[in-house]
Amino acid sequence: MNNDQARSLPFRLDALVLVCKACGKRSSGPAKSGKPKKIAAAFKDAGKAARLKTRVVLTSCMGLCPKNATAVVVTGNRHGTAQFAVEDLQQVESLLPAEAEASAPD
Repeated sequence: MNNDQARSLPFRLDALVLVCKACGKRSSGPAKSGKPKKIAAAFKDAGKAARLKTRVVLTSCMGLCPKNATAVVVTGNRHGTAQFAVEDLQQVESLLPAEAEASAPD
């Protein structure tokens, strides 16, 4: 490989979740239960309960800006990589993979 190409690394997580923290600051932002920090905590808890290697990151504005919801991007879920408008904490579990996938040894 020459120096002009980036090296590919294995994806070692079952899910990577990006939660927009700017959504909570908008006047048309989420209801009280849909605040970004609460949603991020719910994703962490759901990942631990499902025994998944999950990384949750609060981000700045991603430009998705759903009304009355928080923008969330999930990769490694049953939808591949997808963006969602999370309005309620009960929606979190359905966005994570059902179970940890068997990973190949390095």
